[in-house]
Amino acid sequence: DREWAFINAAVARLIPADELGPGAKEAGVPEFVDRQLNTPYATGSIWYMQGPFNPDVPKEMGYQLPLVPKQIYNLGIA
Repeated sequence: DREWAFINAAVARLIPADELGPGAKEAGVPEFVDRQLNTPYATGSIWYMQGPFNPDVPKEMGYQLPLVPKQIYNLGIA
């Protein structure tokens, strides 16, 4: 419930409704984010997630954290 409230408040703040039209909340962005965070990509089920993880390697080596997008969102919201 707290995460849902945060996402709703955040999208409403980032793209508010105005006289020209709906904002992100009215356009369904919270629902979109929620659905996206339950996909194979966001849960990491299609990622190679075996270590070692070394965030100090060159960017060309790819993603180097043991966290999947859903976990990063959860940590950021907390």
